[in-house]
Amino acid sequence: MAQGSERPVSVAELAKREGLPPKFLALILVELRQQGIVRALRGRDGGYTLAVDPAQLSIAEVVECLSGPVFPLACLASEGRCRECRGHGPCAAELALSRASNAARRELSHLVLADVVSDASRLSKER
Repeated sequence: MAQGSERPVSVAELAKREGLPPKFLALILVELRQQGIVRALRGRDGGYTLAVDPAQLSIAEVVECLSGPVFPLACLASEGRCRECRGHGPCAAELALSRASNAARRELSHLVLADVVSDASRLSKER
């Protein structure tokens, strides 16, 4: 959808083009629609279109929309230590994982969908 076409793309067409099972893709599109990332259009010429500018949509937003936090670890989601750790305050593992999670989130926040589309286009031309 982000490759420049303004026309709606059907689930079947998109699934075939991307090599994904249509039912799996349909579930992803429902999540993206609920978060306002894509728009669904009904009817014979219906399908899905992007609802946001690909230059403004960060990959972090897409990842978190579809799967939650970049690092979905219990110790990062809990207040205080997770039940596996003893003592008080953050443990060394939590500090390290928190730094890694923040770094990954920062990088994914700077990467936008337009960058990914550009990279994919460049790679397909090289092949």
